[in-house]
Amino acid sequence: MTPSTTRTRPEGPGQTAGSLHAGTVTVFFASPKVLFGTTAHQHYRKQIAERYPTTIILDAATLFASDGHWRTAWPRLLTEITRLVFVVGPDGWIGAGVFQEVRDA
Repeated sequence: MTPSTTRTRPEGPGQTAGSLHAGTVTVFFASPKVLFGTTAHQHYRKQIAERYPTTIILDAATLFASDGHWRTAWPRLLTEITRLVFVVGPDGWIGAGVFQEVRDA
């Protein structure tokens, strides 16, 4: 199984994609919480690293301390993301958080 999709944010006036580190692509990896800490999650992350070897990978599984932290940090983080990669859970679904991340990106 491969990551479900890659979505690239278009650059527009006033938007500096990848500004965490100038000239670097920043990939946000989103997955349902049921995958956090699993070998499947590690496998997907490795695939992303292989596909985008010179990128910064922001992994939702380790990036946020809590749902509240995610709600606070996510809007600011959006300006730094140049690509969003998400995967579905074993049941073929994504959760509300991943849905929000895909919608916002």
